[in-house]
Amino acid sequence: MKGVGISPKRPILAVVFSTYSKTDKLDNTYLYKNFVTLYDMAEGNKMGETALPGDKETSWNVTFSECGRQIRVSNGQTHLTFDMK
Repeated sequence: MKGVGISPKRPILAVVFSTYSKTDKLDNTYLYKNFVTLYDMAEGNKMGETALPGDKETSWNVTFSECGRQIRVSNGQTHLTFDMK
């Protein structure tokens, strides 16, 4: 599952997502990696990527602060804030 957000101040796109990683050897369930990735929409470049906690497929929400200097990512249980540098 993924969520997207666009900065109110700069042309930056944030995408949060879960991607299949491997299968748990004990119970054969799928394990996932979770990420937030930033893209510069003006240049068309990937700016960076940060891993998020957890190994389950998760529905993430992403929002930018009004000033555009922070990104907030949440899944209902986990709430994270990242500073833009």
